[in-house]
Amino acid sequence: MSDYRKDELRDMRSKCMPEDKMRTAPVVERLFIEIGFLFTRLFVKTKITPNQITWFWGIALIFIPLLFLFNDPWLNIAGAIGWIIFISMDNTDGQVARYKGIYSKRGQFLDLVIHCITYPLLFFCIGLGQYLTGGGMLEIILALIAGGFMTLTAILRPLYNSISDVAIETTGGQELEGRMFGSERAYKMVRDVNPLTFVNVYVILLAVTILNSVFGDPVFTIGQFSLTGLLPLFLSFYAAGFLLAFMIRVSMLYGKLK
Repeated sequence: MSDYRKDELRDMRSKCMPEDKMRTAPVVERLFIEIGFLFTRLFVKTKITPNQITWFWGIALIFIPLLFLFNDPWLNIAGAIGWIIFISMDNTDGQVARYKGIYSKRGQFLDLVIHCITYPLLFFCIGLGQYLTGGGMLEIILALIAGGFMTLTAILRPLYNSISDVAIETTGGQELEGRMFGSERAYKMVRDVNPLTFVNVYVILLAVTILNSVFGDPVFTIGQFSLTGLLPLFLSFYAAGFLLAFMIRVSMLYGKLK
């Protein structure tokens, strides 16, 4: 690569991925940002707009979860990989917008709508795939709870900011819950390994699909219910986890309002 090309790429990175954003982002999110930047390098010199990119990855994320309906080990892995690739493009539209100096309220709205559709769809398709291949209604119920409360947790911040006189902002790299730790460093350590951090969910899903293909379908018993396979266990964990996360965030945000 020529020195000119290296300088151009370095300038593109500095514009698309501000240093402060990369420094404060969770470890796995930095990986997703880098994957998004690979697509940015393809689109940034074209006439493709950030909103068109948002439409592209949004539509892709509507179809990718359908692979889980077959509950085939290899299709499950493909679905998890496809989700990571296209959710990473959620960074691409923003990077292209920063580079070209294009900002749009319509794009922000579209981004939020897509997440409200695709988060629950991913979990629902996993649950429905389990049901269609010999599972029970429990898997569907768990999927609805997990996907529903993941979405509700995600929209609480913009909902709060729309009615509060003082918007929630990141302070010194700490999110709202981070203030419970008293230390930014401690918070970042917990945040990086927190399985409820959205980007970590997708990596865990990929790991679960791979492990399930290797070890088959172990049986887990939860009270009076029996779950077969690692994906139902994945649904159980996130149904409980996102329900709890939603309740905690509601309580904290409610306490900030007068």
